[in-house]
Amino acid sequence: MSLYPVSSYDPMSGWEFGVMPVFAIAPKKDSTFNNYYRSSTITSHLTYSTKQWTNIRIEGQVFTHGFNIVGYCQYLNDPSSFYGIGNDTINKNPSTLMSRYFKIGSEFTNGFSDIHFLGIKFEYLIQNFTDIQGSVLNSHIEGYTGGNSFGLGPIYKIDTRNNVNFPTNGCLLQASAVYSFMLNTTVKKFEMYSIDYRKYVTVMRTYVLAFQTLVSSSTGDVPFYKLPSIGGKYNLRGISNKFMYIDKNEWFVQTEIRKTLYKKIGVVAFGGIGNVFANWNDNIMTHLKIVYGFGGRFQILPHDKINLRFDRSEEHTSELQSRQYLVC
Repeated sequence: MSLYPVSSYDPMSGWEFGVMPVFAIAPKKDSTFNNYYRSSTITSHLTYSTKQWTNIRIEGQVFTHGFNIVGYCQYLNDPSSFYGIGNDTINKNPSTLMSRYFKIGSEFTNGFSDIHFLGIKFEYLIQNFTDIQGSVLNSHIEGYTGGNSFGLGPIYKIDTRNNVNFPTNGCLLQASAVYSFMLNTTVKKFEMYSIDYRKYVTVMRTYVLAFQTLVSSSTGDVPFYKLPSIGGKYNLRGISNKFMYIDKNEWFVQTEIRKTLYKKIGVVAFGGIGNVFANWNDNIMTHLKIVYGFGGRFQILPHDKINLRFDRSEEHTSELQSRQYLVC
């Protein structure tokens, strides 16, 4: 096991400091996945920010005897803002609130070949909102005070990546359908459908081009905090507030080019575009969200290719408004 200091900054959390323990187990030499490097890893994030964010997250994946288990557990206490539902919410005066949640989730899949995996996924969430200020978040918004939910459904994966932690070739396709219900009522039910495709290509021997496209759709009585959203540290980096752009459906496309400069040190440049929308007959190209940025990578476990990220990104909407943040 290795232990590393981490820090990050974005407008929502401020400066965030903490530690990241990392544990990795290399696959056995006689593994049935010898054509693909699939190490088992567990990583943790224990951080606190200057704006009183507390983030405790443990996540990992295990490959063994043809099975793939992916899991996470997180507690997050963070002051946040709610801008409303829709893709043009940037111009509204948001409601401020204190968000606290605990969630645990996992995927259990069985590999019926080297690259095909089929199984189930679940998520249990306890969400609470307090100190709500402003009128944007009100009793007409589904889930405005939080609630407890449980979701379960099938997942199918095709995985040809040559390395699950930092691939340079191959692809990953994930399709899932999760059926959820609120535990404090027998009436509120909702469904989430998602297709996530990622492709990795090595060009000119030393550059890696990574591409991702994702489409998500929801139906039923979806609480606002479970609606499809764009933004965060992985999906369109540059939009830091997780409640800024949310709606019944979403799509985004993002690409990244990577270059290893010297041994453990690398650089990246990335960009993406996406949107949220209420109905499939809407103009899904209205109020597009565009992000771009650059960053660095440092391999903390070179054999397993587990990296620390250093990213700076910016968002531009069709109204030419922007947000910036840095992740370390």
